[in-house]
Amino acid sequence: MSHSPTLPPERIRLSIELSRPVSLLLDHIVEVTGGTRSQVAAQVLCDALPGLVERTDAINKRARELSQAKPKPGR
Repeated sequence: MSHSPTLPPERIRLSIELSRPVSLLLDHIVEVTGGTRSQVAAQVLCDALPGLVERTDAINKRARELSQAKPKPGR
């Protein structure tokens, strides 16, 4: 019986530009935690995603409500 090797989870590379103040804060966190900038940034993004998705869904819902409430032209 042959087993295929376990592949690491697929990771997508993301390049971002940070303002100087954000970069300094990130460097401070890295210095205190001992993590890498990539590790800290990835963790922050993962922690924030549920709230961002919730806010995005609420905006989308409100936009649909507003578009449905508009009077139709010619009516």
